[in-house]
Amino acid sequence: MSHLGLKILYDIINRRDDSWAERVYAPAADLENYLRNEGITLFSLESFRPLDEFDIIGFSLQYELSYTNVLNILNLGKIPLRASDRDSARPLIIAGGPTAFNPEPLAEFIDLFVIGDGEEIINEIIDVYKEWSTKKERNGKQKLFKKLLQINTGIYIPSFYQVEYHMSGKVKSYQKTVPEAPLRIKKGIVKNLDQAPFPIMPIVPNIDIIHNRITLEIFRGCTRGCRFCQAGIIYRPVRERSVDCLLELAEKSIRQTGYEEISLSSLSSSDYSHIDEITKILVDRYQKKGVGISLPSLRIDSFSLFLAEQTQRVRKTGLTFAPEVGSERMSKIINKNVNAQDLYKTVQNALEMGWRRMKLYFMIGLPCETWDDIEDIVKLIKKVEIMGRERAGKKFSLNISINALVPKPHTPFQWVAQEKEDQLLKKFNHIVKAVRSRNVSCRFPDTRLLLLEAVFSRGDRRLGDVIEEAFRKGCKFDSWQDYFNFESWQESFQKHNLTMSFYAHREREKDEIMPWDLIDCGVERQYLWREWEKALQGISTDDCRLIKCQGCGLESVCADTGFSGNEKI
Repeated sequence: MSHLGLKILYDIINRRDDSWAERVYAPAADLENYLRNEGITLFSLESFRPLDEFDIIGFSLQYELSYTNVLNILNLGKIPLRASDRDSARPLIIAGGPTAFNPEPLAEFIDLFVIGDGEEIINEIIDVYKEWSTKKERNGKQKLFKKLLQINTGIYIPSFYQVEYHMSGKVKSYQKTVPEAPLRIKKGIVKNLDQAPFPIMPIVPNIDIIHNRITLEIFRGCTRGCRFCQAGIIYRPVRERSVDCLLELAEKSIRQTGYEEISLSSLSSSDYSHIDEITKILVDRYQKKGVGISLPSLRIDSFSLFLAEQTQRVRKTGLTFAPEVGSERMSKIINKNVNAQDLYKTVQNALEMGWRRMKLYFMIGLPCETWDDIEDIVKLIKKVEIMGRERAGKKFSLNISINALVPKPHTPFQWVAQEKEDQLLKKFNHIVKAVRSRNVSCRFPDTRLLLLEAVFSRGDRRLGDVIEEAFRKGCKFDSWQDYFNFESWQESFQKHNLTMSFYAHREREKDEIMPWDLIDCGVERQYLWREWEKALQGISTDDCRLIKCQGCGLESVCADTGFSGNEKI
């Protein structure tokens, strides 16, 4: 219910005269048991229509550990899991979202993947489907797929490709099975966000949800170039909404929903070129109405602190920053370009301005990382805690969230092996023991979940058998500890003669064919490799919005969207 992308697509479809979108979610265990026991097909929330009676079913793939839920929803909807087992009388199963940039692990189950922005392509898919379904050739599923290929960008149909593997298990080649299929699928890009549809009348739930507020996407894309960050690559180029457009959307959204908070959302909100202007106007305009403004992603600098102070004139919450690492050396390796002194200065200013709750994000298991780098994280945490206690005493609280690198496709770290679980646990436990204090709390994910995430982030089409096997064994809601069954996953890999280590713990060769090489995210492989080499040398790369174009491969697209390097941010 909180996901902005689903709200946008829901709004677009329901504005049409010939289509309607309804919602369905993976049911909790008690409802699932009831549905199965009573023989009831999973149904939509709006009209209670059985899932197998819809024309098109779309999944938003936000996280790799949701894949068994996809299969569970299809099964509860009485729809065959495998695309090859579904004829044209069955719903068309489509999927999009960030993990669709490596679609191969789900390739056996999804008819069509939407790559990139969906605002424009969703209407084209519906138009093609509508024309096909009204003709007598309705039973020609292959004809539908070929018509969908004519959309030209953002459409990947797995059944039109065959994969060959080396004896080693690496991908040998991709072969087209129909001449119309492209060898590279270019992502869809919405070039003008001011003209893009945006939901000002979303469904307001009558129960609390994770993000129960208005979400205004102020811009899309990021040019900071953090080398571990997939979103910073796949959502390029940067496209901003104008201040006037945002003010209009804010006014209409408040009037239609009655929400008491507006979140200015992006990958790095303080990089919006008019962030000070839009923040001040919104706070001044809605403060007396009790409507707060939040900025979910801020940099570590005094300007961000000024913005945080402005937004919290209505209500003060905690501050969150993501230094990621503790040393300048590691900062250059991951291209974060943040140093400890910047953090200390920002923390000191925040304490003087009255903040008492802070959260810091860190990452371990990075390339070239040493135990000295782990000690630098400890020193940084201790320093911030001392600063907080000196200013606020027992009232100060510091939450530390530590994650581990999951090497993602389409990033400079896609060639890296994930660090093994025992080493990650050693590092995390060392940090926790070293910073133990009543003012500090630390959180770290289950390393087995990190392993599975890496496997499905970097996996190939053969993993479809493993996913189905795990689903048959009862796996679902895998990211929830109450449901997670690692033993079933291990058994599923063993049955199909595959190992998790092959996908997660293996370094990739420079010219190795990756499972996701069919997908063109716009950023060239040569650029990613150059960034990987610079990481090994400890060399950072300037932000193209601040200095100059870095030649990632999107130069012509940037020109089409009106973006140019050397902009003031």
